[in-house]
Amino acid sequence: LEFYRHNGFEITGGRKMKRLL
Repeated sequence: LEFYRHNGFEITGGRKMKRLL
């Protein structure tokens, strides 16, 4: 479930979060 959540978050707007990371 964690993997699925991460995948969905990335598709929703994980790019912005990834940039922060």
